[in-house]
Amino acid sequence: MCGKYFFIALALCINSLFISCSDNQPSENDNKPKDSTFTYTDRLADPDFEYWKEFYGTKGEFLYEDPIGNWWTTLNKLKLITGPVTATKTADAHSGNYALRLETMSYGSFIITGLLMTGVFDPNMPGYVIQGKPFTVKPTKFTGYFKYYPVNHDTCSIYIGIYRFNQTLMRRDTIADAYLTVSDTVSQYKLFELEPNYKLENIEPDTLKIAIVSSAGGEDYSGHGSPQIGSALLIDDLSLEIPTGIIYLMDEKTRSIK
Repeated sequence: MCGKYFFIALALCINSLFISCSDNQPSENDNKPKDSTFTYTDRLADPDFEYWKEFYGTKGEFLYEDPIGNWWTTLNKLKLITGPVTATKTADAHSGNYALRLETMSYGSFIITGLLMTGVFDPNMPGYVIQGKPFTVKPTKFTGYFKYYPVNHDTCSIYIGIYRFNQTLMRRDTIADAYLTVSDTVSQYKLFELEPNYKLENIEPDTLKIAIVSSAGGEDYSGHGSPQIGSALLIDDLSLEIPTGIIYLMDEKTRSIK
């Protein structure tokens, strides 16, 4: 699918990230055995967007960069079909050399929000998005630092959801979630802390979803208005707290599933 109808479908898909996160959105764990476990290695992953991978076109031309590994996904693959690059690294960091910058941009008559999410985005894949990554730990807190520069009272959103695939009903059940929306300008790095509200205490999760956007859109949690071109959200130093300590969000090289 391409052109007008692709971007309409994409807009609907992105919108679904922030409306209902418990129903039938696909994840990497759907239909996997119940005894899948998540094993952490000793080496912590890059939690602060210091390392990026470059992507090039068929003629060797530079297209975009993405955070290393397969833990995160952005919408930068839209560049493959001449779309905008909405996730970039910036030297305006809370610590280290770089942070992540998400910016809402235009593509013809469409508006594409800057998105960082655990999962997979591919414009050539049916459904375009796989939300979440395999995860069997119950985090107690999700933290990080952000700056926000909204245009026309735009709203950014930071979301964490913990799920379990229900093999009887063939859908994902929400075990816990939490979110933050911000509409004010935040010109100095500010700490955010999200504590997931556990609705299903005695169920082991199998999927973690984190979604961060520069413009939450017309049907986000707070009901704010439409995305605004130029709104920018900077993110750095993300981490999760679990009952045994603090871990950092990982790329594919620092975790194993068995």
